[in-house]
Amino acid sequence: MSELDGLKLLRLIEEGVAGKTGEAFFRQIVCDLSRALHAHGAFTSRLLPNRRARMLAFWVGGQYETCLEYALEGTPCEYVYRGEITAYARNVGEVFPVDRAWFEQLGVQSYLGIPVKDETGAVYGHLAVMDTCERDWADADIDVLRLFSLRSAAEIERARYQRELEDANAALRQVNERLGAEIASRAQAESELAAAKAVAESANRAKSVFISQMSHELRTPLNGVLGFAQLLKRGQGDSPERLREGLDIIERSGEHLLNLVNDLLDLAKIEAGKLELSPSQVDLRELLEHVTSLARVRAAKVGVTLMMILEAQDFVPVMADERILRQVLLNLLGNAVKFTEAGGRVTLRASGHSTPMGRQAVTFVVEDTGIGIDESELQRIFEPFHRLASPDRVVEGTGLGLTITQRLVDALAGRLSVTSRKGVGSTFTVECELDAAPQRQGAAFAAADIEGYEGLMRIVLVADDDRDNRALVTQLLQSLGFLVQAAGNGQEALERLNTIRPDLVLTDLVMPILDGQQLLRSIRADGKLARVPVVAMSASASAVTRAEALQAGCAAFLPKPLKLTDMLQIIGDQLGLKWRYRAAPARNTHDDDAAPALRDFRLPPDLAAELQHLAMQGDILALTARVDAALANDTAARPFCRELRALAARYDVRGIRQILVASGG
Repeated sequence: MSELDGLKLLRLIEEGVAGKTGEAFFRQIVCDLSRALHAHGAFTSRLLPNRRARMLAFWVGGQYETCLEYALEGTPCEYVYRGEITAYARNVGEVFPVDRAWFEQLGVQSYLGIPVKDETGAVYGHLAVMDTCERDWADADIDVLRLFSLRSAAEIERARYQRELEDANAALRQVNERLGAEIASRAQAESELAAAKAVAESANRAKSVFISQMSHELRTPLNGVLGFAQLLKRGQGDSPERLREGLDIIERSGEHLLNLVNDLLDLAKIEAGKLELSPSQVDLRELLEHVTSLARVRAAKVGVTLMMILEAQDFVPVMADERILRQVLLNLLGNAVKFTEAGGRVTLRASGHSTPMGRQAVTFVVEDTGIGIDESELQRIFEPFHRLASPDRVVEGTGLGLTITQRLVDALAGRLSVTSRKGVGSTFTVECELDAAPQRQGAAFAAADIEGYEGLMRIVLVADDDRDNRALVTQLLQSLGFLVQAAGNGQEALERLNTIRPDLVLTDLVMPILDGQQLLRSIRADGKLARVPVVAMSASASAVTRAEALQAGCAAFLPKPLKLTDMLQIIGDQLGLKWRYRAAPARNTHDDDAAPALRDFRLPPDLAAELQHLAMQGDILALTARVDAALANDTAARPFCRELRALAARYDVRGIRQILVASGG
């Protein structure tokens, strides 16, 4: 090929591929190459891993064909990829039997291929032409092929650089995205840290106030428990009346402590999202009267009138968690009293009706004539630690009351809503649906009045590693006529079962050597004892522990501290007992005359202040002793002293404060 022909061909190539890249470039190259050499077909390929190649463009018989991927071994392309210019003038299919069928299909007899190399001389592609006739490929043909090869190499290099540039840009974008994400994440973390710090600081302040309040609430009943226990130990409860009075105070103080502990545990469960409901039969009317009487003491102290209006006089007993309902109502009433000025009014309205599904739809409404809530704050009052700002008064509290109340209402599957007008007052409404309680046959169960049971003596085995609890249950059941066998662990209980056949087994779940679950399995595996009812006792009163005990085969579950009513109810149900009750005490005929005299009695101011201080501290012993010393000889004070002693016997601290307020304290 002359230099002029070469220039013309080069110009033809450049004009053909001008503005083309990638697939379009290679399609143009094979088309132009085939026409320049008047060949039947042409193709270009690139090298793949594992000694394979992939066509980039394939022109044959005047049209484009589908590109193929193929193995190099046994093909003329194998030699080309070794860096050699390969030419076959005839019978190429006979020389390379691997491709014979393919060459025959195309009608190809001759082949000319040249490697495509990068700037380092490494082969990474090749260019080939084929013809249907025998053809002695001339140097001019090779020169033409070399020109096309050089141009193909340039395009392949350009494509490689473009891919590398795109990869680099993609990597840079990923780095930028990661950096941006890290910056955003750090900013978010810093924001969350600042928010968490603010919440923690608020929580610490709230915790300090909470601990201070709980300290007072816990010490109040503890004074009664420890004080009367010491008096009884010193023998100052010799008379049956004094002994019963002291025991009643200890019992009520213990129940008060238990309620406080349960409330603290519920608060912790709410914060952890693990609040468990313990439904029981609830008399709504009795509950409403109870919470109203408690809230009325505080209301009277600050000069606020508290009223209860029952829009449904005959509430149907429902199944609900009584402590949660009580806490919700007390929280709302306490809040209403706190934000109502002296002379104002707080009203608790309650209504209910049956639903088509056989449930009870209950609505509680707490209205006050207090300071009201500004509309801008109305949506935030349920947020933790949020407290209403008032320039005219100091507002007590931690800001958790309404938050806890809302979560308790949520736990009841109810709805808590509020409406308010600044300077007029607020209305909080609780709406929920509760299951109706099953109707009980016969009179209410009064465990305190039971003195025994009818029929043959029953045998009860008590297994508990706690000596005090074991002694308590043993003495209680023995006083009612049961024959009691006691064991300090499950293994000892099994040994007792070899010699006695109890009618019922009471067992703690957590004991050394052999625990309650293992004891239960041993009893159930013994054919002679398999039908003996086993009642589980546990200080873990969670729903999970209860469910595990019942699923294991226990007849019932008793949480600790044990309640006499619940224990005797379960024992009576399991053994089919008919209880015997002691006769009711004679009524004091002087009680009817006490009310007018009590209303007219007024305490001396100094004594009233002293008694109020002792009541606030919960020191019932000192309070009653001071009353006896100051008013023992005052005839007009006898109704007051009698009422005060009755309240002290029940350890009704709030009732004591109320009577002191009414009598001038």
